[in-house]
Amino acid sequence: MPGSGASWRATPGSSPSSLKDSACPRLDFPLQVAARRRTRGLRGPGLQTRHDLFCQAGACSQDDWISAVRPVIEKRIQKYSEGEIRFNLMAIVSDRKMIYEQKIAELQRQLAEEEPMDTDQGSVLSAIQSEVARNQMLIEEEVQKLKRYKIENIRRKHNYLPFIMELLKTLAEHQQLIPLVEKAKEKQNAKKAQETK
Repeated sequence: MPGSGASWRATPGSSPSSLKDSACPRLDFPLQVAARRRTRGLRGPGLQTRHDLFCQAGACSQDDWISAVRPVIEKRIQKYSEGEIRFNLMAIVSDRKMIYEQKIAELQRQLAEEEPMDTDQGSVLSAIQSEVARNQMLIEEEVQKLKRYKIENIRRKHNYLPFIMELLKTLAEHQQLIPLVEKAKEKQNAKKAQETK
């Protein structure tokens, strides 16, 4: 009976790769072939390469790779967007924190080279110091942004369903669920009536 639990079929003399979970379909790719490829070093454990994703438009340099890849990406977007609701296109960008740290290192090197002899150099030194402070502030903003992203990602992935179910059960046990539902319906009706005016 599919979905009722895992039941393994094994016959005397069967190899572990021939065992099959009756609740799920058999894999088309034999396990021995995958193991053989891993031991030969053709593919690392868990590492898969999709060769159909690579563009074979010929050689390109660092300057003209965008023009070589753009038609291929546009073609794939059109191909897959016909049946898909959404399409994601991601970019690889430099780490801003690292860029700001490099700027600070460069500015500190300039500060070490400059010697405050006259008033003109004093203004240059103060400009460099203010630029260092600005870059340090930008680094702190990047750190805070990454913390916010991490918290947002945790909240997005968390399963709130058990909490919601327990909350609804507790409200029902204390006879508070039905009055809350009625109150929510009244608010919704009042809001609709206000929008139609």
